[in-house]
Amino acid sequence: METARKLTRLPLPSPAARLRIGGLVLGLAAVGLYGYAVHRHGEEASHEVVALNMASRIRTHERAVTPPPSPNPSPAPVQTEPPAVAPAPGGPPSAQEMQAIGQEVDKLVDQLRRAVAEDDAKGAGLMVTFLKSLGEYSVPALMDILRGDADPQLKAAVVEALAEIGGKDGIALLQDVLKKEESEDVRGKIVQALAKVGDSAAIEAMLGVLGKDPSAYVRKATIRALSEVKNPALIESLVGALKGKGPDSLKNGIVQILGRMGDAESIPVLVDILKAGGNPRLQTYVTQALGQIGDKTALPSILDLARTSQNPNVQTSALQAAMQMGSKSALPSIEETLQNSTNGNVRKTAVQALEQLGGRRSADPIAATAERDADPAVRIFALQSLSRVDGRDRLQLFAYMAENDGNAQVRKTAAQLFKQLSKPRR
Repeated sequence: METARKLTRLPLPSPAARLRIGGLVLGLAAVGLYGYAVHRHGEEASHEVVALNMASRIRTHERAVTPPPSPNPSPAPVQTEPPAVAPAPGGPPSAQEMQAIGQEVDKLVDQLRRAVAEDDAKGAGLMVTFLKSLGEYSVPALMDILRGDADPQLKAAVVEALAEIGGKDGIALLQDVLKKEESEDVRGKIVQALAKVGDSAAIEAMLGVLGKDPSAYVRKATIRALSEVKNPALIESLVGALKGKGPDSLKNGIVQILGRMGDAESIPVLVDILKAGGNPRLQTYVTQALGQIGDKTALPSILDLARTSQNPNVQTSALQAAMQMGSKSALPSIEETLQNSTNGNVRKTAVQALEQLGGRRSADPIAATAERDADPAVRIFALQSLSRVDGRDRLQLFAYMAENDGNAQVRKTAAQLFKQLSKPRR
């Protein structure tokens, strides 16, 4: 009844295209409740009674709103002025209709609560579908659930419905709940809902999540959601926030979004971050983003970072970005990184980049690494790479290392590769 009372206080919808909307909405609700009953209990005779009772009540309501004509109508009395309460044809729903709609919304919400409590995902989905079909008439009841101390699963279902229905009040409430909600699952759902809205207010709220939300899950959900927003002003908002003095978590998230979006407009500000130095984690995200965007104008800055950075993660991500860009002009810088880096993982990544970008052209530096690198794991990695780019022409090296390398696992790998490469081609 609470929703019914609230609906009677709402402004009535405009007359356009509202012909007997009350009967239509009640019909949808009846179908929803009946469908849910069948879903929960199977095709039993009792469900026929449920459906018949519901249909009978709707017909009774429709007769009360629009009485059928009498078979033998008596002559109409002469009226000197129009009736005070007669509804205009095609007019908006009456207060009686609005109250009946509110009652049906309450029933659907009760069924939704029960389905969520019983972990009935299919039933809950069905109720959400019918609540969405009722549009603005469902909003008051849904907002009450979201404001309250409901089960997180129920709130998540409500968020989905509100996002689909839209409306200024529902979206404003989503933004408000986002700041206070304890459940990270619900906050993640709200972020996804706001991304569907995609206006400037929604973007601002989502950027606030990147900067402040303590949950890595929610921040990742926000990154994914913002990456899919279809708003031409989004890039400008992201770049502006990136230039500001926000927290590292905000900038890290923005850089990941820009990479996922692949928009070249953001390249200058990303390159500026690389040149400025500072936060290695942010530099790692920047190189990854530039690799995803793939514009080769950023390649010189990336290669400079690969050669000069003292952070292995930054060097590795820079080499990987160079691979994504696919330019052979990067080969000299990659060879220099291979020779000078003190980190085994960086050297392995450099070998991988040489193989991918240079192929047989890079066989000599790969062979030198296989023979002389101080780290057995890097020597093994280089041997495997060499077998792919120039294996048959390097059989002598494989044989030598199978006999003479100081590490047993390296000798074993070299022997296996020698045996494979020595087999006659078919």
